[in-house]
Amino acid sequence: WPADLKHLLPALAELCNRHEHLRLILAPHEPTQAHVKSLVSFLEDNNLSFELYSALKGQGDRGKTSPVASSTRAVIVDTIGVLAAAYRASDAVYVGGSFGRGVHNVMEPACFGLPVIFGPRHLNSYEALLMIQRGGAFPVEKGADVVKIAERLIKDESYLRQAGQSARAVVIENLGATGRTLEALSRRFSGVIGDLPG
Repeated sequence: WPADLKHLLPALAELCNRHEHLRLILAPHEPTQAHVKSLVSFLEDNNLSFELYSALKGQGDRGKTSPVASSTRAVIVDTIGVLAAAYRASDAVYVGGSFGRGVHNVMEPACFGLPVIFGPRHLNSYEALLMIQRGGAFPVEKGADVVKIAERLIKDESYLRQAGQSARAVVIENLGATGRTLEALSRRFSGVIGDLPG
C-alpha cells in the first residue's frame, strides 16, 4: 500500500546500499500496472536491477519459473496467486496494511518460519500480537525502524532463525482452532448446532 511504501521503500534502498548480497521480492497488494510501474520507478531510481515475476515464469521449462540471475537485486511480483512461492524464497517478510487500516495476514509467512515486520496498526490481528510477544514479529513506526530490525536479522543468522521459529510456533499452537471453536459453539448452542461428529 502507498502508506507502507512511503516508509518501506527508502528503508529498502538504504539496506540494499549497505548489503550487496541483499535481494528483494516486492509483492504489491494489488499487482496493477500502476503499482508495478511505481515499483519499477523506485528500483530504477536506485540503480537496482530487477525482473518481473511474469517474465521469469514465461522463460522457465513447462511453466516452471526460470532462475533469477545472480546480478538481479529484486523481483517484482506482477501477478496473483504466487505469494506462497515468494514466501518459500524469503528469509524475512514485511507484511503491509499496518500504516493504513490494519495489518494483513501475518500467519501466511509465519507458516514458512519467517520473521514478520509490519507497521504500527496491528491490533486487528491477534496472531500479530502473539508473534510480537514470542519474538517472531516486529512492529515499526518508521523506515528507520525497518532498517534497524532488518540489519539485525541480516547480520545474525541465529537470531533470524530463532525469530522465524517463534513466528511458526504461533501457527503450530493455533492449529485446530476451527474445531475447538465449533466444539465450544456446539456446547453453548446445543439446540441449534447439535452434536459434532467424532
